[in-house]
Amino acid sequence: MRPAIVLMLFMIAAFAQSGDQQPLWGPVCRGDANDSAECITPPRVTYSPDPEYDQASRKAKIEGTVVLRIIVTRDGLVKDPRIKRGLCEALDKRAVETVSQWKFNPATKNGKPVSLYLIVEVSYKLNQSP
Repeated sequence: MRPAIVLMLFMIAAFAQSGDQQPLWGPVCRGDANDSAECITPPRVTYSPDPEYDQASRKAKIEGTVVLRIIVTRDGLVKDPRIKRGLCEALDKRAVETVSQWKFNPATKNGKPVSLYLIVEVSYKLNQSP
């Protein structure tokens, strides 16, 4: 029984290539003629293992969604995962540990990698057997 993972690429802010911590605000690039020169291309996940249920949560039949805020660095790594909405301590911990291992093609602005905040949802749902 593996939880379902939903990744929401919801841009909050990006950080400059130089590494300074001043947020860069801008529209998300859509890949069409309406894109501005200042748009930010969102990161794309390249490695995203699923977290596992722990025995106690499975036995208690806990289902739901953990919402995390993460930073995807300009190297495509996950940094500083924080729980925005939790489910239970054990599943929250597993979501943080697993999402911390994810890897991305980083976001870009003007063709250069930038760090970016994302909101990530990890949904836990027990398989329903007939």
